[in-house]
Amino acid sequence: MIKALYIAAMLQGGPSSSDSLAVNHSVSIADSVVSYAKEFLGTPYVWAGASPSGFDCSGFVHYVFSRFGYSIQRSSSGLANTGEAIELKEARKGDIILFRGTNPNDKSVGHVGIIISDTTEKIHFIHASSSKKHPGVVITDYENSNYPSRFISVRRLLK
Repeated sequence: MIKALYIAAMLQGGPSSSDSLAVNHSVSIADSVVSYAKEFLGTPYVWAGASPSGFDCSGFVHYVFSRFGYSIQRSSSGLANTGEAIELKEARKGDIILFRGTNPNDKSVGHVGIIISDTTEKIHFIHASSSKKHPGVVITDYENSNYPSRFISVRRLLK
C-alpha cells in the first residue's frame, strides 16, 4: 500500500511539479511517511542506530525519510536546518519536531521525531526514545509529556 501511494504521488509530478500537484503529493507522501514510520513501533533504541534492528532518534527520522527519496542530515543538530521552519500551531503530519536533550544546561537540539497528527488535532509524534520507561520507537502525546519544556522548533520537509 505504501509503495502504491508513493508511486501514485510520483506519477502526479513529484516535488518539482506545480503547486496544486505538490499539495496533493505532500498529503499522500505525509500519510505514507507516517504509515511507514509506524511499522517500526516497538523497535529497540540503539545509540547511533540507523536500521530496523535498532534506532536512535535521528537515525529513525533519517531512515524513514530516506525511504521516500529525501536526503537529510543524519544528526539531530543537522536536522535543525532541514526544510522550512514552521510554527508549532501550524505543525502537521510528516513535519519534523525538534527538542533539546535532557540536559537542561544544553540548549542545542538533542532529540527529534516525526509528527503523526494533523494541524487540527492534538500533537502526537513518533520517535526513537532512550527513556528507561518507554524505550524504542514509540508514539508520544506532546501535551501530556515533558517535551513542551524542551521544544525548539518544527521543520517542514514535505511541501
